[in-house]
Amino acid sequence: MIDFSQTSRDNLLAKTQRSGSNRTNGDREPVSIAALLSRLFADAAALLRNEVALAKAEARESAGVFLAAATWIGAAVVVLWTAFLALTASAVIALAAVVPLWLAALIVAVALGLVGVILLLASSGKIRQTSVDMNRTRSSLQKDSTLMARNH
Repeated sequence: MIDFSQTSRDNLLAKTQRSGSNRTNGDREPVSIAALLSRLFADAAALLRNEVALAKAEARESAGVFLAAATWIGAAVVVLWTAFLALTASAVIALAAVVPLWLAALIVAVALGLVGVILLLASSGKIRQTSVDMNRTRSSLQKDSTLMARNH
């Protein structure tokens, strides 16, 4: 996994500044424009690759949280379907006029329905808490643009 910490960013900046301070050859002649442009494009490409990797990592992290909440919604749907089947069974039993049996089925159906509603409310709360906000990517891009503006 790529390390995007402030320390690694500072190390990359230090390497860039060290290599940038040696912009002349052994005879102290300036480096050609073509060499400078080549280096600029290489650095920009590396920066773009790192930013894309950071965005992918943040997207994977958000997707994992969303998938967990969606799993809870799936569990709630299964429990609610079971409650519906139990209510259906209780209606059938009630029509058979066997009071203790339908009452038991009705109690089970209501209990399962309550569990389903609680699961559904809990999972919808988790989805509201989930955001696809890419703060680290935004912050990193702002730092990079500031750094590029300062150095060029």
